[in-house]
Amino acid sequence: MRFAKLIVFICGLCISLSANAESCKEYWRKILPKGMYQYDFGKDSRLTNLGNQGYENYSKRVNRKKCLKEWTVLIYMAADNDLTPFALWDLFEIEAGFKSASSAAASSSKIDVVVQLDTKARSGVRRYHLFETDVKYQTFSKEDFSKRSETQVQSPIVQWFQEDDGKSEAKRLSDFLEWGIRAYPSRHYLVITWGHGQGWTAYKPLHRSRSEFASSGKFKFELNKLDVSLSKRRSRGDEPGLFGGLAFDDSSKSYLDLRSLRNVLEHVSRKVGKKIDVYASDACLMQTVEVIAELSNATRYAIGSNQVQNFLGLPYRRLFYEMNRGILSKSGDQAHALASLIPLLMKRSMHPTKGLQGRIDPDGAKYLLMSAVNSEEIRHQLLPTLYKLSVSIEAYLKEDSRRKDDLEFVIQSTPAFPGS
Repeated sequence: MRFAKLIVFICGLCISLSANAESCKEYWRKILPKGMYQYDFGKDSRLTNLGNQGYENYSKRVNRKKCLKEWTVLIYMAADNDLTPFALWDLFEIEAGFKSASSAAASSSKIDVVVQLDTKARSGVRRYHLFETDVKYQTFSKEDFSKRSETQVQSPIVQWFQEDDGKSEAKRLSDFLEWGIRAYPSRHYLVITWGHGQGWTAYKPLHRSRSEFASSGKFKFELNKLDVSLSKRRSRGDEPGLFGGLAFDDSSKSYLDLRSLRNVLEHVSRKVGKKIDVYASDACLMQTVEVIAELSNATRYAIGSNQVQNFLGLPYRRLFYEMNRGILSKSGDQAHALASLIPLLMKRSMHPTKGLQGRIDPDGAKYLLMSAVNSEEIRHQLLPTLYKLSVSIEAYLKEDSRRKDDLEFVIQSTPAFPGS
């Protein structure tokens, strides 16, 4: 145990030392002509039947592992289902250039935007490094992107894999995050899981006596220590009535259950030596106390919706524009600033006339619920309070069994979402 703690301490020390490394902006100023840190679609691209596989020249030129950016955004796009057109739509929004500003979309000297994409087409899994293109944004529809394929994404493919690799969704996510953090080191990380979501699912807990949770009048909350391997569920049909999880893959019939997602994020945070700055679920039903409790040991801030979410997803285009224009650098805590910014941008995006998404989907605002929460406060403040409340309710019911009917009436009268 002492040896394990020493390893964790050493890992954290290495990360803290690397945080003092030179910024990419300063590093590239010394080794590159002006502007050469950006991807050159004219000279660097190499088009194949898979897409743009011209990444090698750019990678050698910038030597990315030698410097730090402010943020690396890692988006895990599980679109091997009916969401494929929306994934391609989001990628286009991220890549499309701005008329009034350069280096404002996708990756820049400040941030890297990296995506792992799996679509309905049986054409492999791609990892993209997303850059701003010369194509300016214009309004499209789902039908437009239903006719497109991943080969039309203009940004370079960094890596490509066969889909039938036998890996679970959790192992794929873990590999992607570990690779992304090694290849694109930054001071801060935004991790996004993108796809269908069904929220939290109960699972059999380890039985503990109440004395394990409360002693000497002081409350101590611990999450379930149940050891769950990153195993693959081949079929949900074996579990009738099962509801919950996210990142559903129609081809392999696999998905991320919440325990596996928790294990992955905790594993990656240990590798980094700190908690993930901001985690976001770009999926339905994923912003509940139960979900955040699972992830609270690995994340500083958690973002998502506890309602059915618009298929257009997060406002990526505006988000990366604001990050590239330096809005976060004005804050002493960039993670807090980013977590506060995303719900605000989501609300603006859904404005019926001024918002990008509001113009495309006028009814989307009716179901909009987007929040950012401090995971540590959930873990150390709200959860202990909820436990005390449950103890009080239990005692209240024991005093008079008839109170159970009153409580059930109150519960049935409260708003509910799929999955309860």
